[in-house]
Formats: sequence, structure tokens, C-alpha cells
Amino acid sequence: MISYCDGMLRYFECSGRSTRRQYWIFLLVTTLLSLLALCGDYVLYDIEPHPHYPGPLTAFIGITHLIPSITVTVRRLHDTGRTGWFYCVQLAPVLGTLVLIYLMLDAPESGTNSYGPDPREGKPEANVGSSIPRQVRMGGAVPARPSQIAPGGGVQRFI
Repeated sequence: MISYCDGMLRYFECSGRSTRRQYWIFLLVTTLLSLLALCGDYVLYDIEPHPHYPGPLTAFIGITHLIPSITVTVRRLHDTGRTGWFYCVQLAPVLGTLVLIYLMLDAPESGTNSYGPDPREGKPEANVGSSIPRQVRMGGAVPARPSQIAPGGGVQRFI
């Protein structure tokens, strides 16, 4: 579940790397949520599953997960040492999708590559360049900043 939350918290972030586990768990949870939404549309609104006319719950899940699924795929491609532009290979109807599945199953590059450090090494600097603080991204609590408003309107910091 942490892998899914990491993918959602890094909503617009294409930089960095995502592990195979992060990618496949994100895909699994998104698929399960989509199936639940389909069932909910059928039960609540009596809407038959149809690819061109999704129900409101299915449309919501699809729109909510569209960008994160692209960014987690790009970060997974970075983990294998490839540029994110390989994502466009799926524009070829059948063969492109098979090639993209192969690339998602490919082994990661060990150590640091041109897209960042290896996320499996567990070092704090492994996610340098992320726009989300590591404590938030990995589920920990962010320590509060000890600050106080000064009488002149400035901020005083105490350590």
C-alpha cells in the first residue's frame, strides 16, 4: 500500500526512479479500484460496463489515476536506465503494448544512473530531486518547525 501512496503523492513527478514493486503494486491497486468502481456503477446506477460510456465512479477513478500511472511508468523506465520517451512505444497498437510490458518487467540498473540513485539502497539521499519530502512520501510524520511570529511581523526560529 505504501507503493500506491508513493505513486499518488508523486502525482506530477517524472524525475527519479520507481522500483518494479512500486510500479506493479500501483497498477494492481488501480486495477482493483477500477473494478470496484465498475461494480459500484452497476449497483448504484444500473450502468452496464461499456468502454465508451463509463459510469461516474469509473470515470472518476480513471481521471484520478491517469497522470500518476503515466509518471510511475516514466519513473520505472528511468529505473531500467531508459528515457521516459519509451512510454510512447505503446502508440503502436499491439506490439507497442507488449514491448512496454517487457520494459516494465526488465531488471533495474543497480547503483546510481543518470536518473538518480538506486531507490532500493535505502539511503536518505536516494530520492534527491523529489518535490515531496521523504518523510511524507514514505509515510512518516513531518516534524513541526519551531517558529514564532516576532512583534515586527518577522519570523523568529528557535532550535
